[in-house]
Amino acid sequence: GLNTRARDVLAGDVIHMKHAKHLVHVGLMLDTRHFIHVAVGQDSVIERIDNSVWRSRIQGLYRWTKR
Repeated sequence: GLNTRARDVLAGDVIHMKHAKHLVHVGLMLDTRHFIHVAVGQDSVIERIDNSVWRSRIQGLYRWTKR
């Protein structure tokens, strides 16, 4: 996939996030500002990508590309 920049994010892009220096979480972009994710034992949640908690954890945005 293609590593994208936050300002170029599109619906369908996958976000990799870190916690305590480890890549442990992924989310799926729903549009240019919102993503959905779920933690074990919890319901799925829609969040804003510009939320300060998540913005500081994002390590990569990836887009599937047909080869």
